[in-house]
Amino acid sequence: MRDEDEERHCGNKPNFAKREKVIDLYDSGMTMRAVAAVMGVSHQAIHRMLWRAGHPRRMRGGNTGSHSRHAKK
Repeated sequence: MRDEDEERHCGNKPNFAKREKVIDLYDSGMTMRAVAAVMGVSHQAIHRMLWRAGHPRRMRGGNTGSHSRHAKK
């Protein structure tokens, strides 16, 4: 039986160094799936890390150049 003073913990402990690397890779322009491939985790895990860090996500579809139908007018 557990002692009352023993700290309880569910799930993995946060890895701040890993989270910073994920943020750096994502900010460099990599997609979540590309970051996931580099880090060896799922893209859902990358999404969760960014969300927990309060980091803003980029909009989907990144092609907004002048030739694109998504170009800002």
